[in-house]
Amino acid sequence: MYRVIDKRDTGKTRKLLEECAYSEGVFVCKHPDNVRSKCIAYGIDFSRIQYVYSYEDFINNYRGNNPVYIDELEIFMNKLYKGVINGYTLTNED
Repeated sequence: MYRVIDKRDTGKTRKLLEECAYSEGVFVCKHPDNVRSKCIAYGIDFSRIQYVYSYEDFINNYRGNNPVYIDELEIFMNKLYKGVINGYTLTNED
């Protein structure tokens, strides 16, 4: 599993988009309409990303088998479980 864990404004989304494009995956994020312009700004080939979903659209509609890359996992989990998650742990090792 590819993980990007770092502070704000350190290029996490860029790294995730690069990996998603390399793997020809699906990108899931809060603002899917901004992904194309971000890719252009970062020099990433947007055409290699198979699809871009909002969190809600992914939860309700995704039925594929492409690799999935989720930007801001904590926000996604709160959407998925409607805010019932109040804490978690995260181990960062391979």
